[in-house]
Amino acid sequence: MKSLFVLGSPKAAFIYAACGRYCASMFAAVFFTAFLLFILRLDFEVVKSQMLTAGLLGALTAPVIGWLADSSFVVKKGSLTWLLGGSVASAACLLIMFADPGTTDFPYSTVSSSLWIISFMTSETMFWALTASFSTQSSFRERITSQARAAGILTAGLLMAVCLLALFFYDRQTALNAFKFGAGCSALLLFTSNFFLFSRYGDAPQSGIPNLKEAFTQILKNDQLLCVSGVMMLQQLCLMLSAVAVIAAIMHYKNSGELLIAFAIPAVITQLIAFLTFSKICSVFTRRWVFISSGLIMIAGCVLLAFLKQDDIDSLGGGISAFALVNLGAGWSIASTTVMTADCVEYGEFKFRKRAPCTSFSLQSCVHCLALPFALVIFDAGGRFSSFVYREENTNLLFPSYRITVMFALIAATLMLTVYILAFKLHGKVFENVLHYLEDGRYAQNNKSGYSVHPLRYAINSEAVFCHLKSESTEQVIRLMASKLADINAVNSPKRYLKEIKNKMEKFPAGIAEGIAIPHAIGDFANRPAVAVATLNKPLDFGAADGQKCDLVFMIASPDEANAYISLLGQLSVILNNKKLCDRLRRASESGELIDRIMQCEKHLKF
Repeated sequence: MKSLFVLGSPKAAFIYAACGRYCASMFAAVFFTAFLLFILRLDFEVVKSQMLTAGLLGALTAPVIGWLADSSFVVKKGSLTWLLGGSVASAACLLIMFADPGTTDFPYSTVSSSLWIISFMTSETMFWALTASFSTQSSFRERITSQARAAGILTAGLLMAVCLLALFFYDRQTALNAFKFGAGCSALLLFTSNFFLFSRYGDAPQSGIPNLKEAFTQILKNDQLLCVSGVMMLQQLCLMLSAVAVIAAIMHYKNSGELLIAFAIPAVITQLIAFLTFSKICSVFTRRWVFISSGLIMIAGCVLLAFLKQDDIDSLGGGISAFALVNLGAGWSIASTTVMTADCVEYGEFKFRKRAPCTSFSLQSCVHCLALPFALVIFDAGGRFSSFVYREENTNLLFPSYRITVMFALIAATLMLTVYILAFKLHGKVFENVLHYLEDGRYAQNNKSGYSVHPLRYAINSEAVFCHLKSESTEQVIRLMASKLADINAVNSPKRYLKEIKNKMEKFPAGIAEGIAIPHAIGDFANRPAVAVATLNKPLDFGAADGQKCDLVFMIASPDEANAYISLLGQLSVILNNKKLCDRLRRASESGELIDRIMQCEKHLKF
């Protein structure tokens, strides 16, 4: 990808635009709370309430906006128009947010922050959705994501350093001017960089979501997208909780701007290092390994923060290094989840035959809207709990509250890692199979000539494979296999599918010969070509012409697409003609072993 940084290329424009986005988002996230508390002198309860209100509005709006962007793909630069429009609106809102209204009324800060977060998330969703359009190669996605985030955090870090100096070392008016300056620079960079991206990018990436119902189906029934969103939420909660706890402790015990800067600089540097090294590490190790390592690093950092003594909070070997460790792990984790979300776009297309990049990335925007407000709520709850526990003692309540907040950060990091390990599956061969299947389908659609390579390996899902199934009737076997095809969203109406299977078996027995049965049905009850497989402990009568009972069952569901259906039947017929293979399938002790043996045989087929 030597052309990545060619002047004027879409990829270079994307990285440049990331600088503007990072400046705006980090500036608003870090300084707007300080602006409300120290410049406008609003009460913490008011600040917490208005941020929660703004976050909820942004989270509710993001999926709808994502759908609108996806549904406008027929217009030249459809979703990119949303990106530019959102960038212009959010740049204007950023300037309004940091203007001194001359009043401390609650509605002002609530309205301004709500408008900011809705407008920014509009463009943010479309921006990161572009990572799914540049390339389907994981290595390229990892590279452009890490480079964009590294450039962004470096630019934002330099701007925030100037504002931090003004906030802690000068008077209120100087700090206000610094905030206005930072907001102006961020707004200008946000607009110019995204306009540059808009002008350099060709047509908008195509999608295919015609209505809002299908958009929410893309979200609610995409198990991998929901998994990644949950992981991102826990990731951001861990990062925000640890940051809120550290900032509160520093300001309470030391009231030191120097110390806060001493914490901020290593945190920014470690995230920068993480982004710069992410793609290189992923080229040596797997992304799964990198993510698990990032989670363990975040957990280690939270453990160190949790067990810090009050006097060690400002030590280089204590609080500063622990917080830097959390940010190092967070950097790798954030880069990973961005690429994982892009992978979920292909997975959604695989499951629903609809491509919805903006709708998919809208969940990332939802997470970013909610993380900081929820962190503030948890911190406040920790303070209230501390005041209840120590209500009769002469105890400084901040440090117990700090510990409670950090412990919640530790829990979030642990849950993040657990959810990822248990639920995320789009890595290695699984994701490769999804891509191959999509490529085959696009080939068939474009050339009207059928699938170019073997779809069987993409039609079989390990969750729909049964080894040594105990059953007393053919009806029971078929019902169970149909339910599994429905569970993996290959079949949208199990009732209609079973009815069609029954009708076919009444006319043409499902039993083939040599103990093999292939019940099958075609119709719009199938979302995609899929095959369920079962080996039976007790052979059952499927009406085979040779009179032999069957203990090896392949059940096919396919939409009304002759090429895919015929190809599946053809491949199964050839494969199952191999008696030695059939015996090996019968002896398989687990689903993975059975699938591997089918795949090994399929590699040698010539169609």
